[in-house]
Amino acid sequence: MNSILSSLNDAYSKKDYKTILIQCDSLINTLKKEDEKSECYLLWGKTYNKLERKDEAIDCLKKSIELNDNFDAHYSLGTIYINNKEYYKGYEEYSTCKSKNKNNFKIHEALSYSLYYLNRFPEAYYELSLVFHQAKIESHPTLTKFQFELLNILGEFKKVLGLI
Repeated sequence: MNSILSSLNDAYSKKDYKTILIQCDSLINTLKKEDEKSECYLLWGKTYNKLERKDEAIDCLKKSIELNDNFDAHYSLGTIYINNKEYYKGYEEYSTCKSKNKNNFKIHEALSYSLYYLNRFPEAYYELSLVFHQAKIESHPTLTKFQFELLNILGEFKKVLGLI
């Protein structure tokens, strides 16, 4: 990764969003490699999202994906859609992430929430159970959170089936 992009990543971790917006705007046309341009658009999109400029964030993330079909841009785009209550679009983005990395338990958790909002409780329960299983294996510190979510989804599933 180019050193300028590395410094932009540092700026993002320090929440220096103004620097990112200014530098991405001037940098984007000078980058030669598509994966570097994609990374710049990803940071630009994530920054716009942090600044609650959702339309600009979506545009940048889509450009990042066009240049380099990457997990992070799909995940960020899915999160924006879920937060905008566009649950099916969020689900689609998260599904793309899952196809790129099935072992990332973060994506199973995100998928479970999108499926829950789509009232697809059995699938939501299944995805969250994968998180629970992985968390149990890794002794994840937030295990009780996952247990709680599993119970909530199971309760919704039982309501749909008329069991409660």
